[in-house]
Amino acid sequence: MGKLVAKKYPTKLFLDAADHTYVECGNGGKGWGCWGGKTGGTAFNSGTGSTRRADCIAQPNERAGITCYLINGVCHQAANRILLPAGILVSAARGYAVSSAIFGPYGRVGFWPCSAPFNQCPGVTGDLPICMAAKSPVEAPMISLVEGEDRHIRSIKQAYNKFDVEATPIESMKFHIDLFEREVKFRLGEDIGKAAKGLRLAKESVELEHRRLAESLAHEKMPPAEFIKSFNNMTLKFQDDMAAAINDEQYSKLLDLKRGEKVVLADPDIIDSLYGEGTANEVYGKK
Repeated sequence: MGKLVAKKYPTKLFLDAADHTYVECGNGGKGWGCWGGKTGGTAFNSGTGSTRRADCIAQPNERAGITCYLINGVCHQAANRILLPAGILVSAARGYAVSSAIFGPYGRVGFWPCSAPFNQCPGVTGDLPICMAAKSPVEAPMISLVEGEDRHIRSIKQAYNKFDVEATPIESMKFHIDLFEREVKFRLGEDIGKAAKGLRLAKESVELEHRRLAESLAHEKMPPAEFIKSFNNMTLKFQDDMAAAINDEQYSKLLDLKRGEKVVLADPDIIDSLYGEGTANEVYGKK
């Protein structure tokens, strides 16, 4: 059986932004860029799994069905899909908890205007020759799952498998609220009292705003740079709303960030490649 390795590197924004993540096979013979670069990263998790199946999930564009950037997901969701044969996630990447809270671990599968079918290639097995050739193996840790994490990952997969891609917007919103609440329970425990209501309200708010922004972009009511700025502002407000609902320790456990630390998800290199050179400067200014 082959090996799949999760890799990451900081974006140009460094501490202001989430890490970019991508996937390599164990010998470094092939990588999948997940919307961005696929070299120069640090290995931070690995697991055994079919590299041929991972390649099928990745698709030729290496985006794994995450059709529209910042609509269905970001690199984290694409990488999680490709890593599915190994049963691991990129959850140790900076900013992952925020992206997962917005998009879900495997992205938004039925989110108009960009559907992102999650083709898991269940009948594909074995390994790519390029991933089995004798090369220098990628040194990568195999992160031990915390108690209950394997069960949590299985429950997430089952939820995605049951989701109807033809679901109404309301049903889709409920699905992603449920995913978020599963993550909250996993990270903070079943009984968090009044904080549960505050976190649910924060998630409901970001669901509605995200849909509004996606529709504005789709109908060309908003140019890309304005959409990205608005998406970043939405992301920052979501973190503020979650911080208002929970204490410092809970914030750290839920988002893997210290209170007062916040991240944005739009990678400058990716938005330049997607919308044209200079878009990142419009959004962030010169860095």
